[in-house]
Amino acid sequence: MPEFILPRIREISVLADLSGQSLTGGSDALSSDIEVNFEGWVRVQVIPGVDSVWKVKLNGKYGALNQGNALTAGNLWEFDVTVTKGDTINIQTDTDQTVTLLRLLKVVI
Repeated sequence: MPEFILPRIREISVLADLSGQSLTGGSDALSSDIEVNFEGWVRVQVIPGVDSVWKVKLNGKYGALNQGNALTAGNLWEFDVTVTKGDTINIQTDTDQTVTLLRLLKVVI
């Protein structure tokens, strides 16, 4: 059996926390994109208020999470987005909702 080595995480901190906020479907959740000043991941944690499709905007381009399938309300979903210095990131949902949990975390390895 091959050995799997996990990277050593040096830092985890909150970049944005929109938990409990009302979001407008089809609009970026953050009023402005976050500019990344590190190498690592942005971990997206979301518990949707309603079943909804979510997209990450990375450097102005949108990509759907979960292969474009709806994230079910009330469940915790986590996604890691690999980033480098100078990248910009934002997130959006397709449906108006009050999100139960929405955090973007800085993960430095």
